[in-house]
Amino acid sequence: FDVWTVHVVSFVGPEHSHMGTPIVKGDLVLAASGETREDIGKCAAYLGEDEPRLGGDALRLSLKDGDAVYMSFLLNSPGVVAEKVKLCKGEIIVHIYPSMLKRIFLPVPPPDEQKAIGRWLMGKVENERSAIKAAHAQIAKLKEYRSILINAAVTGKIKVPEV
Repeated sequence: FDVWTVHVVSFVGPEHSHMGTPIVKGDLVLAASGETREDIGKCAAYLGEDEPRLGGDALRLSLKDGDAVYMSFLLNSPGVVAEKVKLCKGEIIVHIYPSMLKRIFLPVPPPDEQKAIGRWLMGKVENERSAIKAAHAQIAKLKEYRSILINAAVTGKIKVPEV
């Protein structure tokens, strides 16, 4: 799950998209309903340049002077998720409403500190993604090498020591 996105995925044709809620760069998008209490209120900062529209059970939060990246990390943090879980309504399909979100107390530093924290966290996430990508590439190479070794052993191209 990403806490920010720049990509828009459209599932609705242009003839219906005008009915959705418009979002702009810097808005937060939250899941307003889901199957579990933990799914509710998952949040992503929209950092793209397009002007997509929200539909379904998604909420848009526009920040007056806060940093969207910082706020998305904050709203997805374990403590805030636990607070959102307490506020949800419903059993089979769980919902959260904007009025409920207003009841959650959040540590909100000045905007310049929010921006610095958000960018630092983004850097950490990107470093982790790079490490994971490198590990996956190494695993793929090792699998290929294993396959080559097995093939060479089966065809007698290499001698396998007896155990």
